[in-house]
Amino acid sequence: MNKNKSLKQISRQLISFITYYSGACFLLDKLYAKNSVRILCYHGVNQSPTNQYSIATSDFASQVKFLKKNYKIISIDQLATLLAENQPIPPKTIAISFDDGFEDFYCCAFPILKRFNIPATSFIPTGFVDDSVGLRNTKKLPQNDFLSWNQIREMSQSGIDFGSHTVSHNSLRKLSRKEIQYELAYSKTRLESELGKPIKGFAFPYGTFRDISPAIEPLIAELGFSWAVTSISGVNKFFSNPYRLHRTVIQKEDQLAGLKRAVKGSLDGWLVMQKLGFIIKK
Repeated sequence: MNKNKSLKQISRQLISFITYYSGACFLLDKLYAKNSVRILCYHGVNQSPTNQYSIATSDFASQVKFLKKNYKIISIDQLATLLAENQPIPPKTIAISFDDGFEDFYCCAFPILKRFNIPATSFIPTGFVDDSVGLRNTKKLPQNDFLSWNQIREMSQSGIDFGSHTVSHNSLRKLSRKEIQYELAYSKTRLESELGKPIKGFAFPYGTFRDISPAIEPLIAELGFSWAVTSISGVNKFFSNPYRLHRTVIQKEDQLAGLKRAVKGSLDGWLVMQKLGFIIKK
């Protein structure tokens, strides 16, 4: 393995390989795949990825082509409606999402999604688009080139959904109730004022067990969001909490082979590591 990979990356890949090649994926598929939806989570997509969360444009194109051929792709808002109305979920259903509002979503990912006519949801930390109080220079995120409102409006008019990712991309569990309300309400209002349509979805910044809480979920609902997504591994069933939807994060090293394993459940076991890390650091 690449000596520059972190222990976390190596562990993640090992879980993917072991789960898939041991046959555990087959069992998971039988137990959980029926009437469920997997939400994929991407971050950056560009020609020369510079961090583990950014994937090569050619890899993304190959992954989208594979998904288009083999899966039914719906928006997360459609998924939320199916869950809310307890409707049957079509077999092999996938949703696609992007976090953090990086500019390469417009330059590299959007043209591919448009070419294959695939829906996706992009979650925007509005303060980074506005560059309020110099957020772009805080180095909270692995990239520092962000979408403009003109680009966001253009993509919205072309069918891309947008959701809130707060204003400043702070973990909500580290904030006061008043600060959480501001992060949720202002980001939602800002997006709605720019796009002229209601914003229904929210993505927890970072989205791990350390960043979510049952106490926060009522605030999200009270402020008018219909659903929220995390970065916790796994699929979503008809009984899933709409304010704690799971996602499968796709990273640089996954490429097409890794994606094929991931959509079969090879990374679902990563949830155990995510939970263990939370317990150890509590």
